[in-house]
Amino acid sequence: MKLIYSPTSPYARKTRIVSRLQSLDNQITEVAMCPFNDKDTLSKTNPLGKLPALVISDNQVLYDSNVICDYLDEIGSQPSLWPHHEIRGTESNQFWKVRTLVEMANGIMDAAFALVMEKKRSDNEQSASWIQNYTNGIMRATVAANTEVDFFVNKTRMDNIALGCALGYLDFRLSELDWRKDNEKLAEWYMEFASQQVMLVTAPPQA
Repeated sequence: MKLIYSPTSPYARKTRIVSRLQSLDNQITEVAMCPFNDKDTLSKTNPLGKLPALVISDNQVLYDSNVICDYLDEIGSQPSLWPHHEIRGTESNQFWKVRTLVEMANGIMDAAFALVMEKKRSDNEQSASWIQNYTNGIMRATVAANTEVDFFVNKTRMDNIALGCALGYLDFRLSELDWRKDNEKLAEWYMEFASQQVMLVTAPPQA
């Protein structure tokens, strides 16, 4: 298998973490690519021109980080990173809560990436209202995540993987947002989570 990814992408980082946690990294060749500089090559793999993309055979490519993560979790040799959900009751509710937290983390990534792109525009092209909207959404989500730390602390699951990647991207691209302010529990959790080997080896390159 071949994973085409951007080293700075939090979405790609999720897939790289899952591949390692599922003991699949020795079966996957990672190919770093810039989606802005390698558009022609990338579009032949993913018609959307987006990363990451996982080539699993000569005629099949998976794209969207959620799809790739689910696929790797399915074929991996380690326990699933999702709670078992083919049951009713409390454990089923836990599954849906984990999925909701994953989507909140994905939403942080979406808003953060959009904010980064908006700030790259020239001053006269930037939208102050969109910048504020993205910023507010990110900050509300980190406050919400702070209230859920007890739910995902000391776990190895898709919710804290996704949140770890989202917060890492904020530090990497938008450190001025200072998401740690008023989010002490989340900041403490992230400091420990980010020190894990799987987070260190997938961290974006520092300038």
